[in-house]
Amino acid sequence: MEQLPKDRDIVAILPAYGEMGDHTLLYLRSGTCKVLAVKIKTIIRHLAQRQCKDVSLMRAWASRYTRQKIGVPLPVSWELVLVPFKARQPKVAGDETMGCINFAHLCEMKQVKGKTILRLTNGQEIPVLWNTITMQHHIRDARLIQMMILHRVDEALLHRIRVFV
Repeated sequence: MEQLPKDRDIVAILPAYGEMGDHTLLYLRSGTCKVLAVKIKTIIRHLAQRQCKDVSLMRAWASRYTRQKIGVPLPVSWELVLVPFKARQPKVAGDETMGCINFAHLCEMKQVKGKTILRLTNGQEIPVLWNTITMQHHIRDARLIQMMILHRVDEALLHRIRVFV
């Protein structure tokens, strides 16, 4: 698999249909989009592994705090907390329907003509098949998880400052 961008540059990861079947769209902070010939699960697994993490352990950790079992945010790093959402309807059984956005790149959620739309920092707007209430719950959970990760980072930095001063 080709080199994935830095965590801070990933804005969204969406499933898509292509000529060769399922593939993944990787939206970047620059406004560009990479098309990868693998499923989202593969990309998320690679993102986790480069942080020496395991996806199932990330889900279990986040689940303890959000009290959710399905659709928990994935704390890949302090720069990449993935918020899951239903991105498309399956065409055949087994199709990937869930996408995710990087919480750090979420600008706003709005409702247009009864549809939920997420606006991202790169100006992109992504339609969501869940209603705004469901999405608000997932965004709230992602905010909690990101704050917990940032708290750990802050503690580590303060410790380093105290040690070297």
